[in-house]
Amino acid sequence: MAEQDLEKTLTESMLLENFEAGPEDGPSRFLEKRGKEKIDERLVVYHRPRSVESEYFRFLKHRIEQQMDEKKDGKGKAILITGPNLGIGKSTCAINLALVFARSFGEKTLLFDADSRRGTTQKYLGIEEKDLPGFVDVLTLKEKAGSVLVNTGLFDMLYFPSGTFNESFLDHLKGKEIAHLIQSLKERFQYIIIDAPPAFPMPETAILAQNCDGVFIVLRAGRDGQEDLEQAKEALEGANIMGVILNAVRTTPGQRYRSYGYYGYYGKHSGEAG
Repeated sequence: MAEQDLEKTLTESMLLENFEAGPEDGPSRFLEKRGKEKIDERLVVYHRPRSVESEYFRFLKHRIEQQMDEKKDGKGKAILITGPNLGIGKSTCAINLALVFARSFGEKTLLFDADSRRGTTQKYLGIEEKDLPGFVDVLTLKEKAGSVLVNTGLFDMLYFPSGTFNESFLDHLKGKEIAHLIQSLKERFQYIIIDAPPAFPMPETAILAQNCDGVFIVLRAGRDGQEDLEQAKEALEGANIMGVILNAVRTTPGQRYRSYGYYGYYGKHSGEAG
């Protein structure tokens, strides 16, 4: 074997070992039990499971399962949640969707925080521990994937923290590394919900999306328009965009349910129609 080929083989073996998600009966660290008040109230699937907002997430779960049934291959499915801008509520959408799946699949559901610049999912989950190692540390080969997974205690959903962003992390954003990582996670989990940074200009989102089974773009009603959607779609070119989640649509007084807003779902055909 040529020296160059040997080096390539050794490098790939190291990557695969580092990205191994761990044994089936894994992990994982368990978070200390925390009061319900520590969990952000926007996690409606946890706080208000019978609310109209929770029903939309259950509907979205059903639609995802329908579409994923067409791709049955014995492996888990990775669904990425992103949007065109900050402040659209994509993280709460991602967590609520993960919680819906976790109610059915427990530890077979993984919430993956890929937004290392902000890492807001940790705050929403009521995790006060600082500097949790995660995605950044695994990708830079400082930690193994199986060692950073955390059991949230919320329907036994497992959590892959973001880690702390650093500039050198960007040098490791190669398709092969992320492909190895997601492939390993899909061997263990039935559904992986990825909270990703905005689609543009963050480079990791487009790379992650190329290795996911489906992508949803979150828009905030009354603020994000067609131009925002088109910009996100352009940044995600080549990814399987399954639909759009419209966040914070206000209900009218005549509706049966009244709340601060809800999460609407629009199928793939709507995204294509613009």
